[in-house]
Amino acid sequence: MKNRKLLTLFSILCLQFSIAQEIVSDTINIKKEKKHERFYIESGIHIPLDNLSKVIQPSPQIGFWYRSEFQKDNFVELGFNVFIPIKKEAFVFNIPDTLIKSDPKGASGMVGFRFNKIYQPFYNKSISLEWNSSFGYAFFLYDANYHRYLNQLQSETETNKPYSRAFSTIHTGMGFKINYKNTGFQAHYQWTPYALFSDYIDENFGSQALQIGIFYRQ
Repeated sequence: MKNRKLLTLFSILCLQFSIAQEIVSDTINIKKEKKHERFYIESGIHIPLDNLSKVIQPSPQIGFWYRSEFQKDNFVELGFNVFIPIKKEAFVFNIPDTLIKSDPKGASGMVGFRFNKIYQPFYNKSISLEWNSSFGYAFFLYDANYHRYLNQLQSETETNKPYSRAFSTIHTGMGFKINYKNTGFQAHYQWTPYALFSDYIDENFGSQALQIGIFYRQ
């Protein structure tokens, strides 16, 4: 069952990469009318929604993206977002005959693609709007003490030893940006079903978050 889930995740990511690669290849035939910024640095807050808000609090987030134009005012971006989860409450692993609690640990985030469309409804051309959708791979690092239990590491020394793992899943989302020259404000909704590819956490673990912040492009 777990191998089938991993195969499904791998197939989805391969399909997304194939589509993005085909789009990027079209940029060779485009004659650009003006220069567009290619590098984006983002900073903001990762706000958990649904049941995920019971596990972590709003947490700091950063991102880095590389942009390429494939049609006029249409872009594809490759990059990542990383946030440092601030613990709110331990979550539970459902292991046969026992329940074990664990905590978020380290950094979590996503790696993938974003597809952007720029709109310029304002008379001032320094101001523009963007709509985007995102796809990729998401991960959530945690203290994997349940693996210690499964491996029967019962000694006090081994039990206290750091042991981290990550939930792996797909990422999809959508959002908007308000651009003013080389800076702006952004907000993104994301869906990352962490329980979809894990046999140990409840399906109601949580999967939704809102990302808001500012960015600089160069």
